[in-house]
Amino acid sequence: MHNSRFQIEEMVSQDANGATFLATDLESGRNVLLQRFFPFGAGSGGLEGEERNSYQQGVELIKQLEHPALRRVLDGGCDPVDGIPYLISEARVDVSLAEYFSTGQLSVDQGRYMVEQALALVLQIEAVFGVGADWLVFAADDIEVGGEGETFRFSVDPMKWLGLKNGPGVVKELAATAENALGWAGRIVAGSTMGTLQGWVRAGKAESMTVAQAWDVLHGAAPPSKILSTAGVASNPTATAHIKLGQAAPVPFQPPLASAKSSNKALFLLLGTFLIVAALATAGVMLWQQKQQAEVSIAKSNTATKSSKTSGTKAQAAQAQVAQEERAATSEGDRSAAITQRALELQGEVEQAIKADPSSTPRVPIREEGYQAYETTALREQIGRTVMVMGKVQRIRTSGTGKSVYVEFEGDSDASISGRYLKKLGKADMEVKNLESLIGKQVHIKGMVLEEFGSRRLLIDLEDRSQITEP
Repeated sequence: MHNSRFQIEEMVSQDANGATFLATDLESGRNVLLQRFFPFGAGSGGLEGEERNSYQQGVELIKQLEHPALRRVLDGGCDPVDGIPYLISEARVDVSLAEYFSTGQLSVDQGRYMVEQALALVLQIEAVFGVGADWLVFAADDIEVGGEGETFRFSVDPMKWLGLKNGPGVVKELAATAENALGWAGRIVAGSTMGTLQGWVRAGKAESMTVAQAWDVLHGAAPPSKILSTAGVASNPTATAHIKLGQAAPVPFQPPLASAKSSNKALFLLLGTFLIVAALATAGVMLWQQKQQAEVSIAKSNTATKSSKTSGTKAQAAQAQVAQEERAATSEGDRSAAITQRALELQGEVEQAIKADPSSTPRVPIREEGYQAYETTALREQIGRTVMVMGKVQRIRTSGTGKSVYVEFEGDSDASISGRYLKKLGKADMEVKNLESLIGKQVHIKGMVLEEFGSRRLLIDLEDRSQITEP
């Protein structure tokens, strides 16, 4: 890289879209992430001429984004040798949301604050760039959780920003992430009404909403499907004022690579409209307002979290005592109701015992010929047992903290099983640089099936290289 400010230390991950490196900012001494990516696919070269100039203009504007929930973009450009674009952003300094799951699920207050921060951040990006901005990463292993679940930070996905990767959208992705983090996945959650986090998650997963609409729904507005007439329909006036602040709307932003293969020259020229003074002024005022809201929300979240920790055990004991007294006082006429209640309690106890010791119940026989990586339904029946999984390796990466190495198969990593190796085991041949030769190859992985707490993603427990073979 021509930029001497950043010194590459090690590779974090590599796949068909590019590679991510851990680097050091020589000015501050802090760790940063450097992402090199292929705008037109691996082996298709980088950016040249006007394309390169326009990309650099876009980087300069995105560097101006500041928000307490954003891991900032610090720099970017194109390699002078091959024209491959790169982006440098702040590295994660706290645990990931996936790692935070190991200490327990998010409380409702924490979940609501996470959702509010993400929505507020996207609204600011939209105000600066003038269009919908589905640019954030909502994977649990990328979201940063600070303190005791008091802060959350998100990062920009360059492939989304450049229009090269599409997903279900901000609201649906965020709703699914929140549902997993709260431990609600696969459960029927009571109280899912308007204005509650439960209601927002349900609406976010089921409906198509803009980010502004999602913000309004979280704060009590009816979701789009509940509005019977479109007459006079608008976003919450407070939220709208928060976004536009009485200013003229900025010139719409054109994603630099949305259709680059067919007309990239013309599209890159449109990036000249990036540097909009009014938009940056809007973002500055919004940042001040959002910092004030963030301080209030964090204080409320801390108070609620501490209160729930100290009172939870007492509340459970009190509920158990009340239930015992009610059963003791049950009249003859209510005996059938008491029997039904006890049956439900016994069912719950059995379910807990099954979770604690899966081998205590009849199991579906293990398929000797193995499983495809995407057969998660069948693999979920084998949790706690050793199986063989087959598929083409798409990516080798480490967790943000560098404690784990993941072997991910082709397709959606959240919809297929992955291999996970804990680096504390100290096996040199299980480092990323020694496994990256597997990318693009068909492999068999044999190991115990695990379920990641909170996210419910399936993993194969890896202890050494002998568990990975090429057929």
